[in-house]
Amino acid sequence: MSSEWKTLRELIETRGINGEVIVSCELGLNHNGDMALAMKMIEAAAEAGCHAVKVQNYRTGDVVKSRSEEISVDVWKLNAWELFSSCELALDELKAIKDHAESCGLIFHSTPTNEQGIRDLRKIGCSIAKIASDVALEVDLVAYAFHRMPHLILSTGCLDLGASLVNHVRESQDVVLHCVREYPTPASHANLSRIGELRIVLKKYRAHQLVGYSDHTEGIDAAVSAAKDYRACWIEKHFTLDKTLAGPDHRWSADPKEMAELVRCLKR
Repeated sequence: MSSEWKTLRELIETRGINGEVIVSCELGLNHNGDMALAMKMIEAAAEAGCHAVKVQNYRTGDVVKSRSEEISVDVWKLNAWELFSSCELALDELKAIKDHAESCGLIFHSTPTNEQGIRDLRKIGCSIAKIASDVALEVDLVAYAFHRMPHLILSTGCLDLGASLVNHVRESQDVVLHCVREYPTPASHANLSRIGELRIVLKKYRAHQLVGYSDHTEGIDAAVSAAKDYRACWIEKHFTLDKTLAGPDHRWSADPKEMAELVRCLKR
């Protein structure tokens, strides 16, 4: 894949069929720590017409601060340490997912949470890292990613609009995503106008990064509006094979039918 493009701008302008918006499916925790399920999800995403797939090569201790911490989403009340550790990807699993994604024609990228995670991505030949909203607050880690990852996708849910945002991005290598860090995000809280605000701020500081949207709402309406009404060029959407599977994120994630419809709606 990497031989086809030199910058994310070039990828977005040429990778998709007829140059449509790039749709990236986020596996997140929805593979439930099951590699067979992860592989099926990748195949289903490719069949739905997605262009990219993202996973999270986090380390549990970076995202969960206490072994007694609980996470509540809808009816789910789970021990956070047990949940995240059960879905943590080892290096060989990360590489297997990357290889399978690329064999299915998908652009692979992942979200690391520490310097070792960034080194692991380079070790397996991954050229794109996604910096999550909370990780974006760790200035030293973002700087480390700048020097080691050819391309970054940055969620801005925790960043102020201003010069500090511009310090997080580079010209042609990077894409910034509007994101609301609420799981799930009510449609009324999606705040899609911030996509335009991000574009204005970047232009003010003579930065010209492409702007996209990381969607945490149910359904596809917000994602479609982000692209059609606010010109988002990259749409990231959580994906599941079955909304009834056990876990906190399946119910509000897009299933294969919804993801295929999202891709169809965003074709230009």
